Amino acid sequence: MALLENAQLSFETWSNGLTAADSAVLGVIGFGLMIFAVAALLIQRHVEKRMLEKHQMTECSRSNRPVLGVRHSHMPCNDNKSGRLLIGQKKDPFLSRLERLA
Repeated sequence: MALLENAQLSFETWSNGLTAADSAVLGVIGFGLMIFAVAALLIQRHVEKRMLEKHQMTECSRSNRPVLGVRHSHMPCNDNKSGRLLIGQKKDPFLSRLERLA
């Protein structure tokens, strides 16, 4: 508690020694810092929103398709397969039926 009282006493001593001009300058500095903080938050929000929109435009329109036969499961959409479920060059009858259904 003595440390807190010492800090409070030294702050009061320092603030009593300030003139009106010094107090005005400190007020302007504090107000400027608040404006800077709000501007920085708005800029950060704008940049994050732009990045999110850019990311959403690059994703597939159907990014998570339901996997047939498995409940509550999703398969990520890969652009290089163009929506087909082929594995390599094999023509599996089961996979070709799944392709026709999808």
